[in-house]
Amino acid sequence: MAASPRWNRSHRAVALAGVVLSCAACLSDSPAPPTTLPPESTTTAVTSTTLSSTTTGPAPLSLRIGVTAGIAYGIPFVLASEETGIAAANGLAVSVEVYPDAAAALDAALAGEVDVAFPDGIAALTALADGACLRAPLTFIERDVMRLVGRSDLITADDLIGREVGTVPGSDGEAALRMWLTDSGVPWDQVEVVPTRPEDMPAALADELVDAVIWSEPVPAEALAACGEEACRYVGDIGGSYREVVPLSVTCTWQQAYRRDGMTRLVRAWLEGKEYVRNNRPEAAAITADRLHLTAEEVAGLWVERGWPEAWAADLTDAQLAMLEAYGAYLVTAGELAEAPGVCTWVAARWLEEVAPDLVQLTEHAC
Repeated sequence: MAASPRWNRSHRAVALAGVVLSCAACLSDSPAPPTTLPPESTTTAVTSTTLSSTTTGPAPLSLRIGVTAGIAYGIPFVLASEETGIAAANGLAVSVEVYPDAAAALDAALAGEVDVAFPDGIAALTALADGACLRAPLTFIERDVMRLVGRSDLITADDLIGREVGTVPGSDGEAALRMWLTDSGVPWDQVEVVPTRPEDMPAALADELVDAVIWSEPVPAEALAACGEEACRYVGDIGGSYREVVPLSVTCTWQQAYRRDGMTRLVRAWLEGKEYVRNNRPEAAAITADRLHLTAEEVAGLWVERGWPEAWAADLTDAQLAMLEAYGAYLVTAGELAEAPGVCTWVAARWLEEVAPDLVQLTEHAC
């Protein structure tokens, strides 16, 4: 997930042509300001923390989910599997389409080819600023994923002034570095970014081609081993400035078509899918492996190695939304956006509050 492609500006005109109209439609039936979402019904919210079961056998709603060929997407694969019965029990007919990268999956969602996608926060905010219309009922992923390893004399961000850091330009690694520098009061132009592929980072640090590297594990650990613990060390609290937060994004076309009923079915099914993975790890790994042409043992091992499925958040918190706001501030500082969209034009807690209110921990954001 660390190098998830950004929303490609060259695709915007085509992908957004129909989306702007659907976004206008999704907001036109509401007198509420654009930073909040209007209530879809006067039904009293469920107060129980227990997920209610579907007992009336509702007509199945088609739900097309766009993913990449990654082990992170265990829940969508589980929902699409007839073996689990989760989608059918919640009145959904789920299918999963695998795309070559996250940008292609987002393009497909904006073009109406799928109903759900998982663009990272920076890509989604960029698309929203260009007129895309998405609704996020919960957070898919939350991970403290980036680490910086550098020379042993590097202690704080100030020590990087005049030094060179290896990472992939335009990637989450560069964003994490820039956001940490900003929080530490270090101007971006005081630290040079040297284009470095992840597989080349350990050698680049060991051979002193750069003073530090920043990427997701296991690359930093490999770089530290190559450089030696006497010569190099982990530097700074990158996680305090950057975490990977990826909401589950539903197109406004689907949300407006099925409204409260559809969104609560989706949220309930998603939470049940997460529980299925937690309680049936071998079976879930086998389902995921079948879609990715791996073995169940390989998937299960990679889930442990990379922190899945613990990183599948399935909640909404102030800390997550604050990180999305930090992404927006980064885009403005980088000159990518003139103004960042408000997170509450994207994130809406009301459907999760109805299904599992304890999973909504928002006191600073009225989304």
